[in-house]
This record gives sequence, C-alpha cells and structure tokens, in this order.
Amino acid sequence: MPTVRTSESTFIGHPDKLCDLIAGIILDDLLVTDPAARCAVEVMATKGRIIAAGVSTSLEARDGNESAFVLTGAGDQGTVYGYATAETRERLPLLLVIAHDICKRLDTARVDGVIRGIGSDGKSQVSLRYDDDGHATDVEAVVVSIQHTKDTDLEELRRQVTNLIITSAFVSTVTTFGPG
Repeated sequence: MPTVRTSESTFIGHPDKLCDLIAGIILDDLLVTDPAARCAVEVMATKGRIIAAGVSTSLEARDGNESAFVLTGAGDQGTVYGYATAETRERLPLLLVIAHDICKRLDTARVDGVIRGIGSDGKSQVSLRYDDDGHATDVEAVVVSIQHTKDTDLEELRRQVTNLIITSAFVSTVTTFGPG
C-alpha cells in the first residue's frame, strides 16, 4: 500500500540543535566512565531554561536500579524512528536528506546575505509519497518555517525560499542520488 512519510530538519539556530549537543555531551560523558551504560536522554529548552530528562543505567546504579535525572515530556512531538536505507549515499531516507539540504541552503543564504531579513531559527519538513516497493514517487508537501524580521515581505520571502532553496535542493538531491 502506498504511504506518505515525513521528516524534518532544523536550522543552525534552532533550539533543538543546542538540545542535541547537550544530550550528546551527557551521553558521551556517561560512556567515558561506563562503556556499558544505557541512557535515554531528552533535552528541552525554553526561555532561559534548559531541562535534561531521562533515565540511565550505569556504574552508579548497577544493582538493577535506574538513575532518573528528570522525568518529563514534550506534548508536541511525533514518533521518531530511524533506519538505514539504500535510497541515498548517506544511507539516510531521501526525504531526510532533502530536509537537511533545505536547512543547509537556508543557513548559507542567511550568512551570505542572499536572502535578507531571515534569522537562524527555523526548520524544514518534507513529506514524500512512497509506492508499494518503497520508492519515492511524489512530493506530498514541503513546509519551511523561518524566523524573519517584522518588515519582511512574506510573499517575496516565499518566492525566494521556493525558487532559490527548495527547488534547487530537490534538483540537487534527486540528480545526485537518483532513484533506487
């Protein structure tokens, strides 16, 4: 049965990037002291506050107990899963590679001044339709959310993002990787 799959990526200034960095440091630090440790860590950021949440089993809690540092959650998150695929050279799903490429291109356009009035916080979301054999067949949706100044002309920004970023990301990715 054909399905639609969605993936997202974030810009360099998105709080998720900082949260991922903090979670990685927590995990790395734990694994240095205990290579057999298991850890589930989630980091959340809000105005002036960073919250690290999760559970770990390590040398400090070896008697079958778990060490819980904070137990909380985020209500706006979907189910996250990962897998390796032959769709791309990176072994990542095509839709994720395209989402990453859109973000990289927007980060570069902001830094180089190609698109003016945009900030470093934002994300892209790509949804592709897949056939019964698991091959991408159609673009279902592309969503780009980007921080911008108050005086930004939204229609001009939409045109620039569509023409300079999204179209070139799809052309570059599909040309480079191709189907199957």
